[in-house]
Amino acid sequence: MSAEALAIIQTDNVTMIDGGGRTLMPGLIDMHWHSAYATIPMAIGLNTDLAYHTLLAAMANKEVLLRGFTMVRETLTRMARWALLNRGPTRN
Repeated sequence: MSAEALAIIQTDNVTMIDGGGRTLMPGLIDMHWHSAYATIPMAIGLNTDLAYHTLLAAMANKEVLLRGFTMVRETLTRMARWALLNRGPTRN
């Protein structure tokens, strides 16, 4: 941060945006996020369809985006990762 204006190099490939004195912050990254079950109460999760879980997860992801997170890392268990890669159940 500086009280002085920064020197700006004008070139053809630079787009200047007047922020009106506000601060521009890059998007945040949440490195541990469970999209599907971060906001679903257990009673709903156990008694509803997987498609409904997906819709709730999409709504939760929208809320995360509105809070400033532009990237999340979905954390999967070893079994879930295996199932996704192999398209089948695991015995572990």
